[in-house]
Amino acid sequence: MTTILRAVPKAGEDYPQGIASEISITADGQLQVKCDDDETYEWMTTLLAESLFVEGHGFPSLKRGPDGKLVKDPAIRRYKLEGYVDLAQPPQQVLQAIRDGLEASDRFELSWVN
Repeated sequence: MTTILRAVPKAGEDYPQGIASEISITADGQLQVKCDDDETYEWMTTLLAESLFVEGHGFPSLKRGPDGKLVKDPAIRRYKLEGYVDLAQPPQQVLQAIRDGLEASDRFELSWVN
């Protein structure tokens, strides 16, 4: 069964809650984004490719505390990096790293769909 990460853009002061995107890894290891709204699809794919993905490394995997929340380094006020996950890794690890990045942006409501 394929695991899917659902990301719904949060509402802001000047805009309503967005349309959900579903992010998954295909059987052949390709990243797949599905969304019923063309503008949201373009935004999500651009965010993944240009902001979250680090060329030559993959997606950043961020450190989580015992409570499951992302951990910030108080000295620099940024989330602590554990490493990188590329598309050759198991799909669940790739999707978790993507979730870390989206969660850190605080712009999405995130959930797992099985």
